[in-house]
Amino acid sequence: MYNVEVTKTDDNSWAPKAEYLWPNEATLHINAYSPYSSTETLNSSEKALNNSEGITSLPSADETGNLSISWVTPSDVANQQDLLWAVPKDASASPCDLTFNHALTAIRFVTGSEMIPCTIKKIEITNVLSSGSLNIETGEWTPNDAIESYSVTPNIALEAVAGEAYVAAGTAITSDAETFLLLPQTLTGNSEIILTIESNGTESNFNASLENQIWTAGKTVIYRLSANPVSDSLILDILDANGNPVTELKSHYTGDTIRYSVSSHYTTTTGGQSNSKNIPWKAEFIDDDGNIIERPQWITAFSTEGNGDIACKAPTVLQEPVFAAMSDETRKLRDAADINSTSGYTPYNLSNSTGAPTVENTANCYVVSAPGKYSLPLVYGNAIKEGAANTSAYKWDTHTRNVLKTFINHLGNDITDPYIYNNSGCEPKDAYMVWEGRLCLIGKVALSEDKHSLLFEVPATYIRQGNALLAVRDKDGNIMWSWQIWVTPNQPEEGMRAFSYNGNDYHIMARNIGEISGGDDTYFEAQATKVRFTQITDDNLTPKSVIIDIKRDDKHVYTPFCYTFYQWGRKDPILSRFDRYREWYDADHNEITEIRSEAWSLSTLDNSYITKSILNPDVFWTASHNDTTPYNNLWNIQSNNHNGVKSVYDPSPLGFKMPGEMLKAFALDSKEYDYTYVDTNVDFPGFSFTLPDGDLYFALLGYRAGTTAGENGVLTNGSIWSNILNNSRNEARCFQILAGNNINTQFTTDPLLHAFGVRPIKDE
Repeated sequence: MYNVEVTKTDDNSWAPKAEYLWPNEATLHINAYSPYSSTETLNSSEKALNNSEGITSLPSADETGNLSISWVTPSDVANQQDLLWAVPKDASASPCDLTFNHALTAIRFVTGSEMIPCTIKKIEITNVLSSGSLNIETGEWTPNDAIESYSVTPNIALEAVAGEAYVAAGTAITSDAETFLLLPQTLTGNSEIILTIESNGTESNFNASLENQIWTAGKTVIYRLSANPVSDSLILDILDANGNPVTELKSHYTGDTIRYSVSSHYTTTTGGQSNSKNIPWKAEFIDDDGNIIERPQWITAFSTEGNGDIACKAPTVLQEPVFAAMSDETRKLRDAADINSTSGYTPYNLSNSTGAPTVENTANCYVVSAPGKYSLPLVYGNAIKEGAANTSAYKWDTHTRNVLKTFINHLGNDITDPYIYNNSGCEPKDAYMVWEGRLCLIGKVALSEDKHSLLFEVPATYIRQGNALLAVRDKDGNIMWSWQIWVTPNQPEEGMRAFSYNGNDYHIMARNIGEISGGDDTYFEAQATKVRFTQITDDNLTPKSVIIDIKRDDKHVYTPFCYTFYQWGRKDPILSRFDRYREWYDADHNEITEIRSEAWSLSTLDNSYITKSILNPDVFWTASHNDTTPYNNLWNIQSNNHNGVKSVYDPSPLGFKMPGEMLKAFALDSKEYDYTYVDTNVDFPGFSFTLPDGDLYFALLGYRAGTTAGENGVLTNGSIWSNILNNSRNEARCFQILAGNNINTQFTTDPLLHAFGVRPIKDE
């Protein structure tokens, strides 16, 4: 098929007039374009058409590769057609769907802010490229050197707005038939728009240069024309980041930078030439009655004066939350005194029971219960215990198979010292917040001057229950280690329950790591102000004035019951839920709307899974069913000790560790305590176990699936991890609570990389 015309059929598809049969077991390469070149007579080369405008030549019938058509822009704008080309497609069956793209640029004209009542006599675009070759494989143009000018004569009469001196801005002055369809190009200083108007019986010409203007294929360019031949024409516009005049600028409730520009000048026309001169201006914040007011505090800076056309920016800050309702936990946090005042230490050292600088005990999770400035030492997990190196957390000299004998860091090297910076190649460069579960919960994350501690602040203005993940990076920007900050008034020991199993006594936390209650109902209020821009003129010119609104959007967040999830063997929390709990933010206050995930095989025999987990604490690893890990001691360094020996990868807070076989005490396979299902007067439905010193509650919050990272099991599953793997190392034992009284400890039958909750026990 060559140069075959197609027309629309009754079923709204396109087909040629003649019938063509599809080749048997063959693939066709299809190119298409529009409009069809109606002149069918070809010259002897079977390539050039008898057209002098529009499509003037086609590829030959046997040509392959980069096919091109030649195009000459019709001199009469009314005859200019929309040239389209279809993305080439290889097809083996009919029908075949094609996607068409516009090859030309459409040019239209509307009135600007200062167009006097007049008749638009003529609009001319001069000295632009007029012809070239269009590659219908790629859509790329190869222009020729031909230069032409094009014009229309609208003869449209424009009336002023009632009571005003000028025509309404944005009034169309070219019709659809007068739309210029021209070659995409970057224009030179020789290209101009020439406007001819008639006012009070007198014709006047206005010239505007198009130098450096860019016309893009498939785009419509709208030029706004203003003209006043009687006196100097003042222009005052506030333009958005795209250069469009606006009456409103917007800011996000999290705080951002509003970018805008002021266009303040006047133009004069002498001898057909247009000249421009900058006009100084001032800006004032005003109330609804026009009275001058102070700059609102949520706008941190604003340009109040300038000379002519100036690009400006107005940074805004985070709003303070307004509480429509407040949980008891958040109320306790907000009532708490500043930790630096009560302790006498600034910053407060989280590894010391009094906040003093001396490092006593370390962990991967630290609990914060008051506003203030904090520090934590750059130590691998719980590698410091009672002020000394806790080598049993990262070294185990045995000959047991399938264990990691020396735990490794982000480089894949053995940990040789508890302090990160004392290990080879581990030079701290900076610290930052990976994510936070409350907006502005954590601030001012940095390294100490000696780069031996991570510093951060919990502002009193924004403190409420939540979680965050902070990290230290090396000189190459790689995360070396990260720590969970759990902001809650509930200390790990608070509400702790005692129980016995298999002749041993244990103490278990009353809640999962990262747990926060429901009940916080916060609102970031919408805000608005007005700014009046006024020109400062001389030469007896009447200054123009423009008023714009600056608005900031609102945000309403209700926080339900939640806790953080963990993948087996990893030290860092995973963002738990998005369907119920949608308040997650990065360091720049951008809302996180989906979890980062990546497929990974645990059975890889090197240590790359561990190093990648340290380097990417916010990435959820997915794996197929029955994927195995080469190590069964990532949380319990002495894997054959079912009571557990806490490793540096254990996610538990100070003084606690991952549970082991003792979870059977609550399960049907070794049930020693009664339980009841509870769905009233609790934050989330679940099961309450009756222990000698009080109840122990587990919620059916669900989990993330290891195969997909998807959210599952809400109201039906409340599983939490143990530190135990099965012998094949493809399943981990979990305490599984399922709706319908199915409560047991079992090895997971799905991927090891499920993300469950964690309920630690006292490290005794």
